[in-house]
Amino acid sequence: MSVASLAKRKGAALVLWEDPKQTAALVSVGTLWFALIGWMGYSSLTIICYVALFHLVARLVYRMLVDLLEKRPAVQPPDDFVTEEDVVRSAKEAADAANAGLRAAYMLAFCNYKDPRVFKWMAGLYAVALVSKLLGTTGVCFLAFVLTFSVPKIYAIYHVQIDQVLEQASAQATRIASQVRTKARKHFSEVYQMLTDKKKKVPNEKHH
Repeated sequence: MSVASLAKRKGAALVLWEDPKQTAALVSVGTLWFALIGWMGYSSLTIICYVALFHLVARLVYRMLVDLLEKRPAVQPPDDFVTEEDVVRSAKEAADAANAGLRAAYMLAFCNYKDPRVFKWMAGLYAVALVSKLLGTTGVCFLAFVLTFSVPKIYAIYHVQIDQVLEQASAQATRIASQVRTKARKHFSEVYQMLTDKKKKVPNEKHH
């Protein structure tokens, strides 16, 4: 199994609360992180530096005590943390992810109005803009953090009911998008026809 697959599997296990202790510990640390940023005014870089400093000091003290109490050989890092086979196995997944992202970016760059994903992206960007205006960047990140560790578990429990609601909402959104596209094409056709008629009238007026 590739490193990417292991990471996905571990991430899915965390957000689905398969091991409640691990997920609860991660949620507690994340909540403390946002509390320090949002309420205490610390920056993320400051917190990272303090955590790394505390870790190094704790490890240094531990190693010094171990050397005093019992002689142990110095810890040596392994030669390979990631093997060539791991990289090869992960290459296809990385290429597929990159191609999917580039296809989506290409589609958005040229705004293919026939693709409903364009309108979904527009709606999503507008929603994020409104929420970030109300909550700020830290508030949006905290909201995303909370949703990450709540929505997947709720969906796993009530997925049948949620799928029904989403299917109805998707059908309604598709109908609305189709109506918008139809009206837009009709409006553009009318404008084009009006401009064409106007160009035809101008030479005739000059001729008279």
